[in-house]
Amino acid sequence: MRGYDSERMKIQLGTKPLSEIKDSYLVLPIFEDNREDYGQATVKSFLAENPKFGKLFETQTLYSSDSKILLIGAGGKDKFEFITMQNLAGAAVRTLLRKSKSLSFVLPKQVELSESDRTYAAAMGVEIAAFDPTKDFKLKHEPAMLTNVEFLVDRAEKGIQEGLKKGQIMADSINLTRKLGDLPANIMTPTYFLDIAKKIAKENKLKITVLDLSLIH
Repeated sequence: MRGYDSERMKIQLGTKPLSEIKDSYLVLPIFEDNREDYGQATVKSFLAENPKFGKLFETQTLYSSDSKILLIGAGGKDKFEFITMQNLAGAAVRTLLRKSKSLSFVLPKQVELSESDRTYAAAMGVEIAAFDPTKDFKLKHEPAMLTNVEFLVDRAEKGIQEGLKKGQIMADSINLTRKLGDLPANIMTPTYFLDIAKKIAKENKLKITVLDLSLIH
């Protein structure tokens, strides 16, 4: 669902090996109780020197001659839920929003969430974190650099693709609500709200019924 003036983050699925991630920041979730190094020497060295890293949402940026890596704490695997995945993706986006044009996020594996729910939650987290409802009202607005997000998965199956699409639709709905709620009363009039509703209905081939006072009473 679009139906209003807003730019959606470009999110895609990728199956490439980590060694091929050169230009993007590579985002790697680290669990407290299962500290995977993803075959990355810099990550292995850092985790060896920082045995307590992995607390929820703590971050560490690592650089090497051919890679830029953002480690992000994922907490305990037994407590990893839909909202955790959503907020984890959001935290990664907020960290890199004005530092990089793109990021490649390895979605956590071997958790209770299905692959489709992981992409669903992650897509919501990305779009909600990237959206700035106040940008139209700031005298000086610093635009975000980040425009492309890639979720790295084993296979880009139909269910995963549907989860991605669902997450974007839900985030669009949430962000639209935030945008409209922040508009001043002289802009957010009943007519303005109705125009938005009609536009969304038309773009999504939905039937809309408008009730005036004669139909309500």
